[in-house]
Amino acid sequence: MTQFSDLIHHSELLQNLQRLGIKEPTPVQVQCLPILKNKQDLVAQAATGSGKTLAFALPILSQIKLDQKSAQALVLCPTRELALQVTKEFRRLGSVLPGLHVLTLFGGERSYEQVKALQAGVHVIVATPGRALDLLERDKLDFSGLQWVVLDEADKMIEMGFADSVQILLDQTPKKKNMAFFSATFDETIEKWSQKYQISPHRVQIEVQVLEKPQIECLRFEMGTDEKPGFLMRILNQYPSSTVIVFVNQKSTCAVLAEEFAQRDLQVGILNGDLEPIKRYQELAQFKNGSHRLLIATDVAARGLDIEELDLVINYDFPLDAESFIHRIGRTARAGKQGRAILMHQPKEILKVYELEREANQKFQAPTLGFKNQLGLLPSYKTTFMQTVSISGGRKERLRPGDIVGALTSEPGKIEASDLGKIEIFEHVTFVGVKAELAKRAYEKLKNQKIKGKKFPVRLLR
Repeated sequence: MTQFSDLIHHSELLQNLQRLGIKEPTPVQVQCLPILKNKQDLVAQAATGSGKTLAFALPILSQIKLDQKSAQALVLCPTRELALQVTKEFRRLGSVLPGLHVLTLFGGERSYEQVKALQAGVHVIVATPGRALDLLERDKLDFSGLQWVVLDEADKMIEMGFADSVQILLDQTPKKKNMAFFSATFDETIEKWSQKYQISPHRVQIEVQVLEKPQIECLRFEMGTDEKPGFLMRILNQYPSSTVIVFVNQKSTCAVLAEEFAQRDLQVGILNGDLEPIKRYQELAQFKNGSHRLLIATDVAARGLDIEELDLVINYDFPLDAESFIHRIGRTARAGKQGRAILMHQPKEILKVYELEREANQKFQAPTLGFKNQLGLLPSYKTTFMQTVSISGGRKERLRPGDIVGALTSEPGKIEASDLGKIEIFEHVTFVGVKAELAKRAYEKLKNQKIKGKKFPVRLLR
């Protein structure tokens, strides 16, 4: 059996993999690591969940020159969420490399901070095409030192209308570089890019059959359009779950469903493209630490989400294609855990259901749904065991999880570390999960106590 030591010869990175509990390489890593380690071009067909990020991050990290502060690697991603996830993976894997600087560039935030970080020097840039092009056209990006260029989810960038931006960016990169394309599907544009920018690329195709995992139970329920909100409530009552994502196709549907839940005295999280970055971070942090049990999300906003435990995925709107469906439900039943995926559809969509079954190689069960008098109850979702405290300080203020834990577990009014949930640290904001009955104490403690010699504004989120 192939081991990481057979693929990468970098003792610190190998030891870090062991420390992180990453023991055996996935098929995409086994095939792609040797190619990229040898600085050969690559076109890989690999879907979300295949381990592709590590497949390109490890070879880059193993050869990065830490004493050179010019950008040596550029990774382009279709969404800010995926860009943040890729950045997190680079930092996690490269935590043993002293002085490693990985920068995320995306729209929706002030470019001043990003330009300042670029001027300070970076090793790896992870960016969305729009913001990268904006900074390049303003002469704020220097591609002259690039050794690696990676397109992650290239098909999605094309689908989202970034093809022209990506091509302009690629035209500005050095001719001599290592280039890798990762995509779930291939089309003419990717083939043209490969012919234009790559040299004798290796081709790798990895089949990731998420739907063949027996631990994902797939169900379907048929109803009319006007019945959908009520059916959703009945489904939630019949299948109570600790964590649920409800996928919709339109941003406006998020607001409609949020109001439906509010009428039942239940707050839910919302994730769509209209939210400001800090609000998006907040919604996701509250869902991940259990302050919100339900999250309503669009496909674009949810792409790249890093959620460890998810019990139930509900397709409130019919997925646009089989790939979208696989991407949605692939967020449940991770790490060998059980999961359930539900498809809601109208009678006129039954042929689409059969087509989805065929394309996804999956048979949907059609069980009987409970009585209509369950419509407004949702009792199991009204109890949350965690609450979230927001701190107006983050990585830029050099806050670390240990700083937050230390402040909360100190006397007086000590809170046990076991009573804390996830701590999510972003550029200028931090979210801390705390057991609900201790949240007010945690808020008061952080409000009145200095962290690293400074008091930060603090809020207790609902």
